[in-house]
Amino acid sequence: SIGLLAVAAARRMGFPVDLEARHPHQSAAAERLGAGRPSGLYDVVIDAAGFEATWALGLRAVRPGGRFEAVGLGTPGARIDLFAVAGKEIRVTGSFAWTDEDFDRAIGLTASAAIDTTGWFTTMRLADGQRALPFLDRPRHDRERNERGRGRDGRRDGRDGRDGRGRSEGRGERGSRDEAR
Repeated sequence: SIGLLAVAAARRMGFPVDLEARHPHQSAAAERLGAGRPSGLYDVVIDAAGFEATWALGLRAVRPGGRFEAVGLGTPGARIDLFAVAGKEIRVTGSFAWTDEDFDRAIGLTASAAIDTTGWFTTMRLADGQRALPFLDRPRHDRERNERGRGRDGRRDGRDGRDGRGRSEGRGERGSRDEAR
């Protein structure tokens, strides 16, 4: 999570941090990193989600003359309230990329356990990589339930009755029990 990594980096630099999270596991991870719950106005707000609603929430939380950093790219082409930006004289900065050094530093921090990343990652075999793609945007609890074999809808993979390899449940490669024999 970009937001959790931002929390970890800011805390390592000694800054107080609060986090508004979408999912309970993110709130729990942020708490372990030393983040509090949002209250009041802030000098800097970092939006790591990138949705119109989160931008609006972030702009309301920036103090007059503060800074709003848009690093999440949740949706293309969303609108931002320029009246709020101009009215509070907020500086808005966007960031999409990183340098090799930034990436190396982030990997180093997570690999060395300098940052508690408990609950951030799900591990799968490389051979199951294609099966992992539909789960990238699901909350962790849905992915974990699915990895145990059943999703919310009670089907084997929790999505559409397919087994994760593009085959219908209980059916052969061609989709029919008779054709598979």
